[in-house]
Amino acid sequence: MTIITSTLNALIPVFLIIALGFVLKRKNVFPAQMWQAFGQLCYYVMIPMLVVKNLARSDLAALPLQSYISALVMAILAMSILLLLLRPALSTLTGLSDAAFTSLFQGTTRWQSMIALSVTGMLYGETGITFTAIIIATIVPLLNLLNVSVLVIYGNGTFNIRRVVTELAKNPLIIACLIGLSINLSGIGLAEPLYKTLSILSGGAMGLSLLIVGAGITLKMENNDKKLVGIATILRLVLMPTLMLLSCLVMGIEGVARSAAIIAASVPTAGASYILARQMGGDAPLMANIMTFQVMASAITLPIAIILSEGIL
Repeated sequence: MTIITSTLNALIPVFLIIALGFVLKRKNVFPAQMWQAFGQLCYYVMIPMLVVKNLARSDLAALPLQSYISALVMAILAMSILLLLLRPALSTLTGLSDAAFTSLFQGTTRWQSMIALSVTGMLYGETGITFTAIIIATIVPLLNLLNVSVLVIYGNGTFNIRRVVTELAKNPLIIACLIGLSINLSGIGLAEPLYKTLSILSGGAMGLSLLIVGAGITLKMENNDKKLVGIATILRLVLMPTLMLLSCLVMGIEGVARSAAIIAASVPTAGASYILARQMGGDAPLMANIMTFQVMASAITLPIAIILSEGIL
C-alpha cells in the first residue's frame, strides 16, 4: 500500500498540471506565441539547467553506469527490431502505409523526457533526475539515429549523417549532459553561488514543462487512425516498459536506477516526433494523434508500471 500511495501522490500532481495546461490553452488564456516561447524557455534554458545542476554534483563513481547503459540500449534495440519484424504483418492487418509505419516507430521508441524528469524528480528527488539525465545522454543520440534512418527508408527523407550529428550537437539536453558530466568528472565542482543560480533557473522547469505538454493535447482523431493509435499506445506504454524491465533484470539494475529506466520507457512519445514526421515524409497527423492519446492513456499505465517495478524484489 505504501508503494501505491507514494506513487499516486507523486503522479496525481503531474497529470493535474498537464490538465491545467490543456485548459489554459483551450481557454486562450495565453496567445499561441506565448506557448511557443514557454516551450523554448523550458527546452533551451530551464530543463538543461536542471540537468547540469544534478549531474555536476552526483556521485557517478557509485553508479552502475556500464550495466545501466547496456540495459537501456538493449531495450531500445529489442523494440526497434521487433517493430521492423512486425511491419509486414501490420501492413496486411491494418493497411499500414510506409509513412504511417515511421510514425508508429517514433511513437513507440521515442520518449517525452520532460515528463520523465518531472516524475522521477517528484518520486526520487535529485537521484531520480540524475538517472534520467544519464538516460537522456545514452538513448537520445541512439533514438535520433534509429528514427532518422527509418524515416529515410520508409518516408521521403534523405539521410545525411552530418545533419544528424549537427542536430545532436545542438540538442540542449545533450549539451547539458556533457557540461554536467564534464564538471563532475573534472573534479572542478560547482561553486555554491553557481549551484544556487542553476537551482533558481531550473526551479519551475518541471511545472512549466508539464503545462506545455497539456497545451499540446488535441482531441481530434480520424476514424482510420484509431487502430494504429491503439497499437502505438499499447506498444509504447505496455510493451516498452516490459522490455526495459526485462533488460534491467538481466543486467542486475535495481532501485532508483531501475525505476527511472521504467519511467522513461513508460512516458508518452516525444513532442519532437511530430516535427520530424512533418519534415521527413512521415504521417504527421497520425503522429499528433499518437502523442495525444498516449499522454491521456499514460495517466493509467504509468502508475501501474511504477508500482509493478517497485514491487519486484
